Amino acid sequence: MLTWLSTFLLNPALAAGTAAVASPILIHILSKRRFRRVEWAAMEFLLEAHRHNRRRVRIEQLILLALRCLAMLLIALMVARPFLSAGTVGSLLGSLGRTERIILLDDSFSMGCRVGDGQTVFSHATAAVKQIAHAAANDSPADTLTLVLASRPRQALCALPSLAPENARRVEDALEGIVPSQVAARFSDAAQAVAQLVRAAPSQANTAIYIVSDFQRVDWTKTADQPTCPALAPLADLIAKNKACRVTLVDVSADAPKNLALTDLAAMQPQVAAGVPARFEVAVSNFSSTAVEQLELTASIAEQTLPPVIIPRIGPNQTVREPIDVTIPVEGPNQLRLQLAGAAASSDQLALDNTRSIGAHVVSAIHALIVNGEPGSDPLRDETYLLRTALRPAGRAASGFDITTTTEHELDGVEWNRYQLAILANVNRIGAGARQALESFVRAGGGLIVFTGDQIDAEFYNRELFAEGRGLLPVMIRDSVVAAPGQQPFHPGDWDANHPILRSFAGPLAELLRTVRVLEFTAVEIPAPTTQPATAGPQVLARYDNPEHSPAIVIGSFGRGTVLVITTSADQEWNDWAANFSYVPMLLEAASSVSRAQSAPTHVTVGNPLVLPCDPSEFKPAARLRSPNYPVDPEITLIADGPSAAWSYDGAAQCGVWSFELMTAAGDPARTLIAVNPDSRESDLAPAGRSGLEAAAGELKCDYVRDVSAFTADASATRQEFWWSLLLLAVTVLMIEHGLAWHFGRRAVA
Repeated sequence: MLTWLSTFLLNPALAAGTAAVASPILIHILSKRRFRRVEWAAMEFLLEAHRHNRRRVRIEQLILLALRCLAMLLIALMVARPFLSAGTVGSLLGSLGRTERIILLDDSFSMGCRVGDGQTVFSHATAAVKQIAHAAANDSPADTLTLVLASRPRQALCALPSLAPENARRVEDALEGIVPSQVAARFSDAAQAVAQLVRAAPSQANTAIYIVSDFQRVDWTKTADQPTCPALAPLADLIAKNKACRVTLVDVSADAPKNLALTDLAAMQPQVAAGVPARFEVAVSNFSSTAVEQLELTASIAEQTLPPVIIPRIGPNQTVREPIDVTIPVEGPNQLRLQLAGAAASSDQLALDNTRSIGAHVVSAIHALIVNGEPGSDPLRDETYLLRTALRPAGRAASGFDITTTTEHELDGVEWNRYQLAILANVNRIGAGARQALESFVRAGGGLIVFTGDQIDAEFYNRELFAEGRGLLPVMIRDSVVAAPGQQPFHPGDWDANHPILRSFAGPLAELLRTVRVLEFTAVEIPAPTTQPATAGPQVLARYDNPEHSPAIVIGSFGRGTVLVITTSADQEWNDWAANFSYVPMLLEAASSVSRAQSAPTHVTVGNPLVLPCDPSEFKPAARLRSPNYPVDPEITLIADGPSAAWSYDGAAQCGVWSFELMTAAGDPARTLIAVNPDSRESDLAPAGRSGLEAAAGELKCDYVRDVSAFTADASATRQEFWWSLLLLAVTVLMIEHGLAWHFGRRAVA
């Protein structure tokens, strides 16, 4: 009873005073005393006159009694201090005024940003949720409330049938111990789940949806062809059909947030060989308006700490990509981990994206098959001698390549699954069976390098390997171009120094490459991309300095593999490239970049599934998956079955390195590591702000709240007390009662 009265009384206990409305009636009853009747002739005359006026007198007495009771009721209500609010009206109207309240709480990892008071944005968000729930309970305890998290919106964190005190406390209990997740916000999915909650709920006249978030600009941007941003589109459709639904955006973002983040870490070559320097590249982003000087990164492989990496400067709102050369001494599963260090790490507002990892399955060597199109007894005239020497030089230093040489006539018996790279060096032609096997090899991810020369059959290459743009060759072979006698030889003129194959030849080293003398090369024609449905558009990496700027190096793709065409010979018959310092490093880079990549992914973004391909001929179907918290978290058993033949797990919601524990067909244990990293888009903490959210909402009317305390206080401020009106009304009723009593009495005497 008191709970119901509290919806429109500040002092519900004092409402008991309304019982005083019965006091005039009690006084009237108690004042009636029994008298002994005495017959008297004169009174008979008066009684007869009274009988004629009895009805009028009774009505007058009832009017006076009602006015006295009303005066007592008004005085009691005045003492209880009543008020009017939306909740009061809802209580008075019953179910018609009941509101379905749904709170969507953003728990993405950006909410872990530390603010000036030492707390996180998420702690401010949970405090805001508690304030909203408390204000709603005070204002409308008959309302329902559902609390959902953005990371798992289809599973309610708390669902209350009413906001009565015993239920409202469950909101605080549900938020106890909740911390931000490590996944990025997916507000479009969350909004769809909220819309389904509204549609599945019992029919309500009113629905109030609160979204409590830091409202990052990257998540709340509307494109030109959308009336509403994707995060609000499902709610826009809902409100279009339910006008009584309102959306309130509660912004708890930090003021002028700053964040340093490792936003990418990738290997610059498909394979990493043991004992050979491998290049990785890390991207560091400065999401602030001030520059960062002398940023320090620590690097480690497994438990081995590497020398720190120093980035001299990162400008405001700038991303710097820094190469890192790492040598992993042993083959097998390994991981490279980079982390912010020093003062920058200690002062950074968001800690999760300060670390990034990548898995690497280190091989003993990259196995390459070289097809010699022109064998010779003279090593300098042999087509592949210099090529083999460049890829696997003599001496103690390892190049990371294991070389096998064959001829075009011996290709039919090749076991292509043993190799990651194939090189055709001035090969005339290959048989139909070998060609099909080579195409399958490249389509499945293998690498192919083609050197031209005087032995190649241009008609065969164009018909069988180019195949009008459907084959694996990305270019059409034309006639060779020869430097005329007495004419200067051709040189590399310009090239893409940003590509991994040519990245070493920038600055002073560029002049070294320009000294390569080419006496003859094969002219090639690059077709329009529309004629190559099986191939991504080829890219010219380098050109000669002849007037036509003919292509020197062309790269393309076929299926999942890569094909590189070098339009001159691998030996010194057409050029003196092998005598130039650029020959060995460029060939090593080219072979490393083109070779078959690992079948297992090295890293994924948190929240995405972990998928590891399984070769049934190599591994048993059962595998065990260990999370970064193993052995605290138990192992997960996975079975690779079905046509995809892969182990898959959808619950990788934690950053770190996950380990697949496998068993080979022979019964030997094996392991594959996959790093799970934060979503780099979530690292940009810049808030959309009020103007950005209004633009994102489009025609959808949303209430924007920045000061939650003021917002919840408004509920109390909108309570309109009217005790003074009751006092005035009570005085008026008493004056009317007094005037009528005098008037009725005077008329009775008359």
